[in-house]
Amino acid sequence: MSLATLETRGPVATITINRPGHHNALDLETAQALEAAAREVAADAQISVVLLRGAGRAFCGGGDIFAFAEHMDDLEAYVRELLAVQHRFILRIARMPKIAIAAVHGSAAGAGLSLAAMCDMCVAEEDVRFVPAFASLGLSPDSGATFGLARAVGTRRALRLFLAERSFSAIEAEAWGLVTKLADRGQAVAEAERLADRIAATGPDAIANTKRLLGRLDTGILEEQLHNELESIVRCMKTESFRSAVRSFTEKKPS
Repeated sequence: MSLATLETRGPVATITINRPGHHNALDLETAQALEAAAREVAADAQISVVLLRGAGRAFCGGGDIFAFAEHMDDLEAYVRELLAVQHRFILRIARMPKIAIAAVHGSAAGAGLSLAAMCDMCVAEEDVRFVPAFASLGLSPDSGATFGLARAVGTRRALRLFLAERSFSAIEAEAWGLVTKLADRGQAVAEAERLADRIAATGPDAIANTKRLLGRLDTGILEEQLHNELESIVRCMKTESFRSAVRSFTEKKPS
């Protein structure tokens, strides 16, 4: 089974995180599959819009806590390898002169929230819950969260969401600027496809130049921020509070 599938429909490509039995949690193999799919999309000049979605009941449950638990003896090396691949995926999405739309259903937690924020647009069903999750594990944010979410909702609100809120709704996220468009339950992908078709009809040059003029293709600061996030989360993962949170999580959930 491919952990990330790629389908194309004319100028629109759809990347699906395909680990539904694990709420599409991101481990190294899933990150590698996503990066490979994004590399293929970036190289295809016929594609002007890419949708990112999740299979099953949720968009993405964030980093795979069970994978972290399995690698406790070599956790830093594993996390550095995982995030290096994940960062390549994020940078490909950010740098490609194509519009990336997240189609979110169920929930987007941790790095799943990061991915939704790092896409150029986000369509979310009205009952979606966005779950920052990092602080509950004793971690600082990763996968571009401190870049994408802060630019969407503002730094003060981002601080509150990261440090003091367990979750927030899609309706709140739309009011704050994170969600581009709300969809009825079960309609995120269909609504995102309609939006993608309207965007693709404008032509690739208009899309690329509009994204460039809005600064979406200027990724130097993003690259530096991803590096800073990596170093910060590695430090946080060395603490007993993180290890205790992992033990608590894995003991209460069936593997």
